[in-house]
Amino acid sequence: MTATALVAGLARGHAQGRLEQRLVTFVKPELLIIDELGYLPLQPDAAHLLFQLVSRRYERGAILLTSNRSVGEWGAVFGDPVVATAILDRLLHHSHVITIRGDSYRMHEKRRRGLRRLRSTTRRRRNPRPTPSRDESRVEEGRGGLRLGQSLRFPSPSRPGEFHPEPLSRVGSRRGPGFG
Repeated sequence: MTATALVAGLARGHAQGRLEQRLVTFVKPELLIIDELGYLPLQPDAAHLLFQLVSRRYERGAILLTSNRSVGEWGAVFGDPVVATAILDRLLHHSHVITIRGDSYRMHEKRRRGLRRLRSTTRRRRNPRPTPSRDESRVEEGRGGLRLGQSLRFPSPSRPGEFHPEPLSRVGSRRGPGFG
């Protein structure tokens, strides 16, 4: 469940006078998975509701939490450094923190599949264009975003440092995992 959906559910329960029942619902499972914490900042009231949940689950059930923010940024995410510290105190005690750096799984898959597709569909030119720099290889954006006919540029699998264009119409027509 996303952090935003979880907090929205707790806030609805609080507004309806059923916060206690909502908290009990989320305390029961052995493992509670909260995804995308910090993707959107939380209102101070929402941070207090999340603190109540974390506090109730403390040493009773496991919490698996994903975030694209470092722990040092959580004061800004929660809108209250004191609440952030209290939540972190309970979360980090008895915890294992795994930090992942680099491309996300989705970006990695898109690049991998894009390169694999290029190997079978592109021909080598006799007089290739000069190699563009990384700055020149970014996707061109128009007023309405990307348009058909524009090209995405992917690193060449056979020649490091070279980029090959792939028409957006081909990229946009793919279906399958990692292309949503």
